[in-house]
Amino acid sequence: MKMKQCLQTLSIMFLLLFAQGVHAQQDSIISQADTAFKRDLLVGPQFPGGFSEMNRFLEKNLKYLDMTEHDIQGKVYIEVVVEKDGSLSSVIITKGVSGRIDKEALRLVSLMPAFVPGTKNGLPARFSYSFPLNFALQY
Repeated sequence: MKMKQCLQTLSIMFLLLFAQGVHAQQDSIISQADTAFKRDLLVGPQFPGGFSEMNRFLEKNLKYLDMTEHDIQGKVYIEVVVEKDGSLSSVIITKGVSGRIDKEALRLVSLMPAFVPGTKNGLPARFSYSFPLNFALQY
């Protein structure tokens, strides 16, 4: 009887150790997958405070008065490079509306503060960032 009880105890201990080993192995696999995911993770740059702050900034700094008399409106598509420190460089218009509006769009971008830089693998990285600026008349 003692031998049978001893074997049952060993069996239970073996099952517990085996179960812990499998659990640890699964955690290891999940951890490896999580690490691989983080390694390739890209987080794009953003305007300080997000899109709502960017809109507030644009509304505050926009000079659109002389264009209203000519009824000029439309979307200007801008592409910039956000550097590792968040500064903007290589500003280009990928699709413009008119000389005046395009010039105003470039002026607005030149006034923007540094962005929160994007990251790759958890480290600051250069990103190409595109966005439209909508110049619309309100009647």
